[in-house]
Amino acid sequence: GRALDRLLAWDGAETVQARGTLLAHLLYHHLVRRTFGALLGEPLLTRTLGNMNLMDGPLWRAWSDPASPWLPAAARPTLLAEALSDALADLEARGHTLDTPWGEAHTLTLHHPAGVAPLLGASFSRGPFPMPGSPFAICSGQYAHDKPLAMTVGPSYRQVVDLADTLDFELRTDGRILRGGDLAGPPERDLAVRAALALKER
Repeated sequence: GRALDRLLAWDGAETVQARGTLLAHLLYHHLVRRTFGALLGEPLLTRTLGNMNLMDGPLWRAWSDPASPWLPAAARPTLLAEALSDALADLEARGHTLDTPWGEAHTLTLHHPAGVAPLLGASFSRGPFPMPGSPFAICSGQYAHDKPLAMTVGPSYRQVVDLADTLDFELRTDGRILRGGDLAGPPERDLAVRAALALKER
């Protein structure tokens, strides 16, 4: 359907205006929940998701290993379909659509310490501001995986250098995915595309 086409058309961009990014992130989130939730249980899963990017490696290995104890081969198509259904329901519950740009959902709010005060407290905080990037981008826009998608941590200084040509390098902070993830995590776009292709083949 249209959701799968949106995932397959996504080029990995995580700019404020990018389309498809939001669905890919929600699919990723619900893929984690469907993959590990039954065995870990909700309390442990939620606590684990709350640790920055702790589930990324295990998720990638679980789906890459045909003999993974987390994912019996026969159950994978059903689990994928369920994760996509969860993602679409989540998208709707947040008031978004398949055409919602990434920056409308991925935002940063600067919370002032006085923001907790009654009545006028909220007026001290600033935002939400649309933000590019994600936990998997050079321009990091980290969110807590137990509470996606609002940004909680920004990028440190990122400099990508070709060591064979150190005089001509490019500093990338435009919200495009670094192949291989955030220098440690899995390539999220590849996982989203693989999931979409698998569902198309059902």
